[in-house]
Amino acid sequence: MPRLTDQTYLSNYDALRDEYLRGGRSFAGLEPHEQWALFDFCLHHERHSREELLNYRQEISALNPSLPQRAGKAFRHWQQLRDVRAAKRAQGAPVKRRNSTDFTLGFQVRAEPGVRLLARAVVQLATYLVEQEKARAAAESEPPAPADDSQSSGR
Repeated sequence: MPRLTDQTYLSNYDALRDEYLRGGRSFAGLEPHEQWALFDFCLHHERHSREELLNYRQEISALNPSLPQRAGKAFRHWQQLRDVRAAKRAQGAPVKRRNSTDFTLGFQVRAEPGVRLLARAVVQLATYLVEQEKARAAAESEPPAPADDSQSSGR
């Protein structure tokens, strides 16, 4: 297996960074531990100069000697997934599925918390809780419905 050169490391960073900036949907095909290996070794979620990247590569390789190999395997797997997806797109019309419930579920990890997504979730939760409280208060303040005595008296 060829060793990773500085130029290859930088070109891998560029490819990963480009995909990350486009939304990174292709990373969802990787296992979470593969995604974390790429984040930890390539830093594609952050903007860095070439010199900073090469210095970081040396430091992280010394601190975690297995990380370059794990990230390399994850990168090759990501490339394979990307190539398969591109080949399917080049084939033309999508293939109709027999069962519309067939789907593939993938997880995309984030190197940093999605602050906007978290804030949105908190606002939605607060709105939901306020609506539930209003509904509960409205139900408690309504007088009970009168009982229908005509059926119980036997008439």
